[in-house]
Amino acid sequence: MQLISGMSLSAYWLSNMIADMIKLYIPIFIILIISVIFNANYDGVWVLMLLLPPALVPFTYVSSFLFKSDSSAQIITLILNYFVCDVMAFLTFVLMFIPQTFLLGGILRWGLCIFPSYCVLNGILWSSTKTVILSIRVQYPDAHQLPEDNWALANMGGDALILILHFFVNTAILFAIEKDLFSCFRNLSAQQIPPKAENLTMDDDVLREEERVRINKTDVIRVCDFRKAYTTVVGKPFLAVERISFGLDYGECFALLGVNGAGKSTTFKSLTADTNPTEGEISVACHNITTDFEEARKLIGYCPQKDAIFLLMTVEEHLWFYARIKGIPTEMHHDIVEKAILELNLSDHRTKPAGTLSGGNKRKLSVAMATLGNPPIILLDEPSAGMDPEARRFMWTVVERISQRDKKSAVILTTHSMEEAEALSTKMGIMVRGGIFKCFGSSQHIKNKFGTGYEVEIKIRKPTYAEIEHAATQQGFVE
Repeated sequence: MQLISGMSLSAYWLSNMIADMIKLYIPIFIILIISVIFNANYDGVWVLMLLLPPALVPFTYVSSFLFKSDSSAQIITLILNYFVCDVMAFLTFVLMFIPQTFLLGGILRWGLCIFPSYCVLNGILWSSTKTVILSIRVQYPDAHQLPEDNWALANMGGDALILILHFFVNTAILFAIEKDLFSCFRNLSAQQIPPKAENLTMDDDVLREEERVRINKTDVIRVCDFRKAYTTVVGKPFLAVERISFGLDYGECFALLGVNGAGKSTTFKSLTADTNPTEGEISVACHNITTDFEEARKLIGYCPQKDAIFLLMTVEEHLWFYARIKGIPTEMHHDIVEKAILELNLSDHRTKPAGTLSGGNKRKLSVAMATLGNPPIILLDEPSAGMDPEARRFMWTVVERISQRDKKSAVILTTHSMEEAEALSTKMGIMVRGGIFKCFGSSQHIKNKFGTGYEVEIKIRKPTYAEIEHAATQQGFVE
């Protein structure tokens, strides 16, 4: 959400690193002060302690990509750190005391250095038992020897060097993951994507829009022959979107309707560069999403399906924060924030932490962040989910004003509500399973073309307990 709103990737991660390192240095300084007070002088250990935060923080960020939920990440990380940094560290140290297992202990010692905290504990063990180790070396002159110098590579020098390497290597891996530089390796192991379906039966309005988008390349939002398949190492590749094309100009609002699994969220993920199209082209104000997203994202306001909010920040603080990262001039911040609060009816909640808001008010805050500053392109993923009817009407008024009255923005929204699509959109497309448009056009055109038939409403009277008991007796279920 922050990256789409204009924050640079380096600023996002570096600010997080600095904040987390500062928090980690607080207990470290307390430990060092206590060590000085009680004269617990472990030679050189303070150097490892000071090197731990720059090594541990990027390592934790990279590790987080292995988990799908924060709860499982915390539990597994705690258990793993306890096992590796406590149990395995002491086991390795004992193995290196015994001449027969010295080699095995050395292998484990260097292998476990992939965990930064292990390097610190290993240094503490060496420093606190150095005299004992040297005395054992005298008793076993034929055993593998460790150098006496604390900062030799075999001792704490190696631990310090590895902690420094952790910072640079894990930071590089982190940015490679964010830039999706490992996609080439996934492509090598993935199965071939199914070819395009040649015999698709599509409505003539859909085909007409496809042809228009291919010819007209000036639309502010242009999706041409978009196709997305998720490749897997094992199993058949999953085709989420087969073939869709549409274009929008300023002052237009496009509603994307469809059942769950039709491909709406996949389309939105591609519009925000969260995932790359398998085939086809997506451009925003003539900026290709795949190759020129750095420029395209400056024009986008995005309301995700799940509220991307800080639980402890207030409503007003959220809007001030996004006004800053969107690059809105400083002198305009106050007026724009006040306008967003009034338009979305958030005046009574402006000083409340976002985590305490109801589901509907959280959605209103997400919409306010997306429409802040009237960006040229607004993407709303089910914006009215959880809102009460009054709040929904407020939101509709804001979106309708931005897109149609002022004609300063092009809006795309996904919804399950035909009422919402009719109230906001100038044209709509209904997606079906298989990732294609079943129909395309204005709401009135679609209703005139496909709105045939009858709707039958059936109401069934709820039977009384006596009637249920009588029916059960008649059927022999009750004697």
